[in-house]
Parts: sequence; structure tokens; C-alpha cells
Amino acid sequence: MAVKRKYMTVDCQETHVLLKYRRATPKDSCQQLPATEHLPVVLSRRFVFLDSNGTATFMIHSRLAASLHPFVTCCCLFAGVWLNSGCGGDSTNPNTAKDPFAGVEVAIAVPKQLEAPLRWQILLDEWSARTGASYRLHEYTFENETDQFSSTIESSDHLLFFPLTNISDVAIHGTLTPIPEQFQGSSELAWLDLFQGLRDQVCSLSDAPTVLPISSSTLVCYYRKDLLEAAGLSAPASWQDYQALLENLDHWAPGLTAAEPWGEQFRATMFLARSVPYAKHRGHYSLFLDSQTGTPLIDSPGFVHGIEMAKSALSHMPTNVLEYSPQDCRREIVSGRAALAIAYETGSYNSPTPFGPQTSGTDGLADARRPDGAQIGFCRLPGAEKVFNQTTHDWEQQQDRLNYVPLTGFDGLCAAVGYSPESPQSAAAWNLLKFLTINELDAAFPQPLKGLVRESQTTSIAGWVGEDLSADEQYDYVSVVSKSLRDDQLVACLPFPERHIFRNALTDAISRILIDGVPADSALRNVAQEWEKLTEQEDRRKVVSTYRRRLGLSPLRQ
Repeated sequence: MAVKRKYMTVDCQETHVLLKYRRATPKDSCQQLPATEHLPVVLSRRFVFLDSNGTATFMIHSRLAASLHPFVTCCCLFAGVWLNSGCGGDSTNPNTAKDPFAGVEVAIAVPKQLEAPLRWQILLDEWSARTGASYRLHEYTFENETDQFSSTIESSDHLLFFPLTNISDVAIHGTLTPIPEQFQGSSELAWLDLFQGLRDQVCSLSDAPTVLPISSSTLVCYYRKDLLEAAGLSAPASWQDYQALLENLDHWAPGLTAAEPWGEQFRATMFLARSVPYAKHRGHYSLFLDSQTGTPLIDSPGFVHGIEMAKSALSHMPTNVLEYSPQDCRREIVSGRAALAIAYETGSYNSPTPFGPQTSGTDGLADARRPDGAQIGFCRLPGAEKVFNQTTHDWEQQQDRLNYVPLTGFDGLCAAVGYSPESPQSAAAWNLLKFLTINELDAAFPQPLKGLVRESQTTSIAGWVGEDLSADEQYDYVSVVSKSLRDDQLVACLPFPERHIFRNALTDAISRILIDGVPADSALRNVAQEWEKLTEQEDRRKVVSTYRRRLGLSPLRQ
């Protein structure tokens, strides 16, 4: 049988793994096998081997396999099974020793949204039985991203789960310890499996691996692929290309609109996502603040140009986009009402992410019946054709390549170990972190608490996107997100302490520009002045030092 591009969903249901294939025929074929077997399957043009947890652990590209002699291919398949069978395993794994952490208690800090006492009890009891350790759950309140981060994380907490937006709030108190080298390997926390841009630009402090991301969204441009191709047009590479498509919607997508998430809760994030390609120079560390002095740079020409471009784009969209969340934008293009949209996927049902600026209860699948023949394409957010150089105080045209600067870290969940070097609790905490986020990720973190953050997760394509997208669309979306999160130009959104205060000031200014017509340069100048006061109020040295650590630099000297 001819097989088109396939996808799978994996459910660990007690002793079985359910594999679902999309074939060229109208019907799906399902197959159940004992979870102890290792099964080679073709997934997104690869032969993938699944272990007992449904985790892809070995793969070869199917084009390569197809070109090999059948005998050679079989050898590759048997080699995969042999590798998965445990030969050459790590004999130092604490789980192979009897009660390696006997008498040790690990205190775990978790936000109440995780519902950890209910969801994790069986998992934690299993880990405790395996290791001999005990645990204590400490829940704290975190209502939404606009609130001040809870100060109830205690110094005695060993394993910390907290919003990705609040890394700086935890780091400013010096309560995070870098991930020891012995826990970074592929058989432990698999640090190098994380997308490079995400791990280096968001989850490292002073260039040291520190925070383990569990979810982190990035915005993507959705477009009506069928309509663009029919008109002989291409997906937008630059923001100028994007603007041209907006201005010519009546030509290539008559009767349709465009949608961007400019609702109040997401307004500052959307502004920054559009503006950072104009403001972030490849040769500079400083972006939001001067990394030496803490002087705000939010009023620089790059940010001013970004909001002016956004304002011009909004003139070609319905006025109600000023109330839209990313889910609303996704709904508009999937339902066939929009031909361009900026949004992101949050799993099968596209529920709002619980840790970020988006708290709308809009159902991303509601009223999302697609027109017949509609095809959706995806591309990363456009790049900038020019970038402002803070050193020369002048614009630089990008001759050889556009300046792409993906923005992330505006929502999501992460984990880290509290500062307790060389203690039994520290070693046990790292082991428990691996157990929850690697071994039992699906059980511990249902969508949208978990997200696409690892290279190895790109094989389970259907798990990260809405069920209303076709297999090809799912594959293309994951490819675009992966490319963005690998980018070494990726930046974290407002990576300094008490970011919600800075963000609120920015939201107010963007509202005045877009709604009240206040000049962009004047409004952002006022934001810079307010940020200057906030930096002083929050202790300039601490704010700048934490910001520098997020950029991969050392803190300011005393």
C-alpha cells in the first residue's frame, strides 16, 4: 500500500501503547501492542523506535532506508531494537540501586494550577518507592501573568516549578543552582536535546544550564496557502512583504481579512514580537535595557519603527482585532474568515496557556469549520530588512539576509532546583525532575501545560497541534516552530525581575498609540522614563545584574 506522510499519537494506557497511522486510504488503522515491545514505525518520513513509554529513541530517515538493500534496512531495524533493549545501559542510574535516597525528603514548590496533589500523587509515590526518598508538596498561588509573582516559594524548597516568565524573579534571590554536568546528559535531563535558542537564550543563567523548560510558545504566521499559490504569491519573508499582502488582500483573498492578537492582555507581547527584529542587532547584547547601566532602550528607533509598522498593518484589519487573543486569530483563519493570522498552537484542543498573558477562555476550535479546499501554510514571523545599531545610532540595511529575531518566554512552565549544592536533597531533586519531566512527562503535564521544547519531540507531531489541521499542516507547523526555537537570535520577553510592572507600563503606552493616536516616539519615551523609575525603585544593581545573567553575562561587580 502506498503510504503518505504519517503521524502518530501515543497513549500509554496501562500495559498498551496505542499507535495511530494516517494512510492514503480514508480509514485509519489502529494497532495495539504490549508496551514492553519495541516497535519500529514510519513517522514523518523516518523509521522511529518506541520504548515502553512510547518515547522515540532511535530513528533513520525513510528515504535512506528506501534506498538501502532490504537486508541492510533490516540490520538497521534490528540495531534499533537492540539499542532500545537496554544493552550498554547506564549502570550509575539511581533507579538501579536499592533506595539510593533513603531518609531524604524533597520539598517541591508547585503553582496551584498544576493540581499536583491530585495529578502527581501516584507518580510521586512510585518515585518514592523506587528511591526510598520522601516528598513534601508546597503549593503557591499564581493567578495570572499580570500579577506579582508569588513570594511564597520558600528557601527550603528543593525542586521548583514556576512560570517561565518569572525566571528572573527566582534568579534575583540566588535560589537557583546550575544543572550539574552529570545530570545534563542524554540519559538524564537531555539538556542538548532542548532547542538551541531556547536553552541558550532563555534557560541559561550567566551562560550556565539552569532552567528546564516544559512549555514555551512562539508566534507563527498562518496564511491561506491555496489562495497565495493561486495568485502566484509567496509567504511573507519580511514585514514589508507581509504589509504588501495586507494591502492587496482584495486581490488575492477577496472578502477575507487578517488577524493579529492585539487584545489588551497580549498587546505588549505582540508589539515586541513585531519590533525586536528592528531593534536587536546581532552584534549587541543590549535590547530592552542597556546591559551596563540599565538605561531603558524601549524608546529606541527600532521599537518606534516596529509600532509604526504595526499601526499601518492594523489599518487593513477589522477594528475588533484590538480585542483578539492568539486563539481568536487562529479561529479566524481556520474558519476561513481570515487569509493571514498570527497565532500559535497549544495542543489538540488549543486551550489558553495558563502561565502567560493570555487568560481568555476562548475555545480555539469553536466555530472553526474549514471551507472545502482551504489549505493553511505556516512561516516564521517575518524578518526585518533593516536594524538599528545602538553604537552608531544609525540604521543598517540587511544586504545578505533578513534579521530574524524570534520572541519567546512570554508564557510557559519550567522547573529548576533550589540552591543546595552537594546536598542529598539536591541529588534527589535532580532525579525527581528527570522522573517527572522526562520519564513521565505525559502523565505529569497534560496539554497545554507541556509544549514543544525538544528536538526529540518533533517526532510526535500530532501531540502539539490542533486536530483540525491536516497531517501535512501539522508537520509544517512543527517545522516552523522548531526553526524559530533553534535560532541563536531568539530573545526572551522582558527578562528582568518584576516584569509585570514594566509590561503594564508598556501595554498602557501601546494602547495610547493604537487607540488614542498618541505619537509613537512620544509614548515610548514616556515608557522609558517610567521604566527608569521602576529600575531605580526595584534596586538598579539587582535588576541589571539579573538582566545580564539572562543575556549570558556575569552580574555587575560590587
